[in-house]
Amino acid sequence: MRGQYILLFFIGWCLLSCDQRSSSATDQYYALKITNSSGDDYSFSLRDSLVYFAPYPFNVGVSGEGPSSQEVMVISKRIDQGDKVDIFPIAKLTLILADKSSQDIVIAVPEEENLRIIGSRDFYDFTVGQFSLKQIVEYWYSNRHGLQGTSVKGWSPASMEDLNDI
Repeated sequence: MRGQYILLFFIGWCLLSCDQRSSSATDQYYALKITNSSGDDYSFSLRDSLVYFAPYPFNVGVSGEGPSSQEVMVISKRIDQGDKVDIFPIAKLTLILADKSSQDIVIAVPEEENLRIIGSRDFYDFTVGQFSLKQIVEYWYSNRHGLQGTSVKGWSPASMEDLNDI
């Protein structure tokens, strides 16, 4: 009888300690067209001049079209402009722009393992386990329009709905 309790305890412990991510959440990907590759120049218009900032640290694409489009930064090896890559979102960075409006940037990783540079597949692992990369993304976005051009409102988990609701 005591052996059965030990077996039940062991089974329960195994179930509770397993990764509880649902397979449906990780089996869904979004096909994203890359608009800017890592290392590409970044510039913006300021008054009547063109201002350059540090190059893109990672690949960037835009999901959706028009005013409802969503900027997506893909943390991966370099992907050429125009190429499509299957991605899944892991985090969302919310920024406050100079005009007091907000902008969300979805952070994603590629489905293809040979394109990945990090093993993160969820928000917690990205924000804790990949803290340095999170800081690179945050600093680049918060400074790309000059001092006090953008401020960080916060981070939150991202999901496929952040890409599909567009």
